[in-house]
Amino acid sequence: MGDESVLAEQLLTFAQDFIAEYQQYNIIGMMRTTAGILQRKAGLDLARYGQEAAPLRQNCNKIIAETRFNAYPTEWQRVISESGLARFLPAKAAKEVLTALPTNRDMSPQSTETNIYETQCADALAVAQSFIPFVQRFSVERMAIPKDELGILIELPRHIFENEADGFLKKLERFTDLIATLSEIVSGHRHSPKMLYVSTSDPSIMLSTILDVAPSFIGLYKDILEAIIKSLEIAKAFGMIREIGSSVPTVPNVAETMIRTSIDRLIDVHGKVDDEGRKKELHNELLLRAKEAMPTIRAGARLSVAVTTNENTITRIVGDSGTVETLTQQSQITQTLEIKLENLAAEPALQIKHDDELPQA
Repeated sequence: MGDESVLAEQLLTFAQDFIAEYQQYNIIGMMRTTAGILQRKAGLDLARYGQEAAPLRQNCNKIIAETRFNAYPTEWQRVISESGLARFLPAKAAKEVLTALPTNRDMSPQSTETNIYETQCADALAVAQSFIPFVQRFSVERMAIPKDELGILIELPRHIFENEADGFLKKLERFTDLIATLSEIVSGHRHSPKMLYVSTSDPSIMLSTILDVAPSFIGLYKDILEAIIKSLEIAKAFGMIREIGSSVPTVPNVAETMIRTSIDRLIDVHGKVDDEGRKKELHNELLLRAKEAMPTIRAGARLSVAVTTNENTITRIVGDSGTVETLTQQSQITQTLEIKLENLAAEPALQIKHDDELPQA
């Protein structure tokens, strides 16, 4: 799939999700009800104002916590944040309502502001609704992940492999090998991930694999991010100590220790391999795959569950008693870690000279 097709598919996904949430949460109706309360607030006593505002505030907190846009990859969120529709995302609308309906009635703004914002939200919805038939005329469709399979998006910034095809393939192989190893651990059988598409601007690769990989993949990626961050934080702290002329002892490889612990837990919770010898081999193989992937993640590669994974599939990912919000919360955690890693890794003192090494304190 070409870059233009991938971009169109991403925009189509965004537009469809935007419309779906406006309908699901009745965003326009919520804004209209808020404006109505503000118009009547002078005639409402404090108790009545609280009774009318409380369910709206409760619904707004639910939208902010559950919106599917929280689960979008960090890079997708950056693109959306720079668009003209960013201010009208469902969570943004919810925050507007929370601001308009504070617990202290006397702090609420005039209804005129809310009326204007309601009109702007309606205009934004109309833009999204008109975009869908337009882009579909070009035979663009939302990328479908096969039912009961997990979609995994891998983003590899171009500077990581310096435009060399061989370098790109080697970087990608680190992740496909990791996913294949996870598949055997959690199912007892090795499954090579399938490639659904590649976008080549800053390469994004969509893979599909068995659904059973999902919980272990999400958990291991989070733990890898935390291990890299901890390693960089220690390197930074010990570097500051050295700068003032004090001696420091050799620092243990904290990243590898943390990943070993993560893999132990992963195999205990999700492992389906009974043979003890093979289980040990897979433990060592996954540790190797994780260590191989860490420098690439440290340099900017990002992993995520594809937002176009079938929603019924996503519900199954988090278990029979779970909800889609659980996956959203997990995605938010990894996004926070990705941003923290990005900021930390940008510090000059922590620049890495060799791709296959984490900074040593």
